[in-house]
Formats: sequence, C-alpha cells, structure tokens
Amino acid sequence: KQFVDVPIGKLNRLDLFLKSDDIMLESCKLGTVEGMEQAEQILKRMILEKKHSSTENNLKISSNYFEKVMFGWGKLQNASAIEKMRNLLKFMKKEYEYDLNNNNNSDSISSEDDDNDDSSDDIRIISRSSCEPTIYTYNTILQAMEKTALRDTNIAFEAERLLIEMIEKSNNNTTNDSTTTNIIK
Repeated sequence: KQFVDVPIGKLNRLDLFLKSDDIMLESCKLGTVEGMEQAEQILKRMILEKKHSSTENNLKISSNYFEKVMFGWGKLQNASAIEKMRNLLKFMKKEYEYDLNNNNNSDSISSEDDDNDDSSDDIRIISRSSCEPTIYTYNTILQAMEKTALRDTNIAFEAERLLIEMIEKSNNNTTNDSTTTNIIK
C-alpha cells in the first residue's frame, strides 16, 4: 500500500522495478480478487511512472509484467477474472500504441537500418522490452478461458475470437519475432 501511495516520480527507478516485481508476484500468489486487484494497481502505477519519466531516464514496461497479472487473474477461473484479463489486453495494446506514437522505446530500430529504403516500410521494430502482446500473452488468456469455459460456454466463443486475433497478429507480424511465427505456422 505504501508503495502505491508515493507521489508519481518520487520512486527510485531501481526500487520501482525490484519492489513492484516482488509485490506483484506475492499478490498473484494470494490467489484472491484482492491480491489481483493489488497486482493490477501496481502495474498501472508502473505505467504512470513510465509516462512521467524523462526520455533520458525512459522506463520500459515489458509484456512480462502484464502477463504476470493476467496469469494471476486466470488462476481464479471465473468469468469476471476473464473480463479483467480482456481489459488488461486492451490496456496493453493501448500502451503499446502509446509507446509507438511517443517513441518511448529507445531500443527501436527503423527500416533505415535495412537495405530497403522504401519510406512506406518505415516500420519500427520494437524489442522484447516493449509491452506489445506476445504469443505468450494470448496463450495465457486462452488457457484461462479454456479452464473457465467448462463452467461458462460464452467464454468458449470469446476464446475462439481471441485465437483468430492471435493468428491474424501472426500473419501481420511486423516485429520479426521468429518465435511468434514458428509457433503459429
């Protein structure tokens, strides 16, 4: 609780990541709604700190943090937890777009580094330090949906829609992530 109550920008960068990771894991281990709400609150605080940080002290929030919270929600195996996971995925996509639009990823590589000089191919390749949803992100949600679908058939239809989205993401893959491509194909 004290960690989240510290004013934005007043946390040491190293403390932010070390403490938040530990607190998130402990919150997820509780296996309760309260624990998961606390883990999600910490994730959102990390995002606020990222947006508040200067460009030379740019904080990177990887997909791993989102996936930890999603995994914890998935362990609860109920429809409201699945809804929380869906909302986190939307939030994750929104933050990824924010990072792209604000060039908040210093590990970005533009197509200028490639032999192809076509300006229409000026696509940023974001490193694994980004919060772009990965195959693991989608698998985490799909596995939770699979377990929950036994009690709620509507979840099965949502899982099918998410699987289609994952396949489309793989087909439109712009990150050159060979792991993503190899898993889907």
